[in-house]
Amino acid sequence: MIKLSFKNPYLIVVFAILVSVMSFVLVPRMAVDILPQFKKSAMQILTLYPGMPAEVVEKDITSRMERWTGQSNGILKQESKSLMGVSLVTNYYQEDVTAAEAMANTSSYAMSDMYY
Repeated sequence: MIKLSFKNPYLIVVFAILVSVMSFVLVPRMAVDILPQFKKSAMQILTLYPGMPAEVVEKDITSRMERWTGQSNGILKQESKSLMGVSLVTNYYQEDVTAAEAMANTSSYAMSDMYY
């Protein structure tokens, strides 16, 4: 490869010009999107209770959050995970539900489950 470049320096220059011209032509056509458009809204409820065993977290916290936030309009599916001291409930919404509606529904139902 190095011997070829020393034997044909004009070929290397032409190749470099070709690459730079192609980049000037193709780069403006590329779609620029930092974050993709999400079709389905999803909300996660994370509850921390340090030191509580996973079985108790599931029985006391996760099942209650599933029951309360599962009443939201437009829920497609619900997933949950209970670990030691951590409860994570994920609600997936239908495509016609916006992220703002999903957040409002989830937060209102999650707050109504809290003890006063």
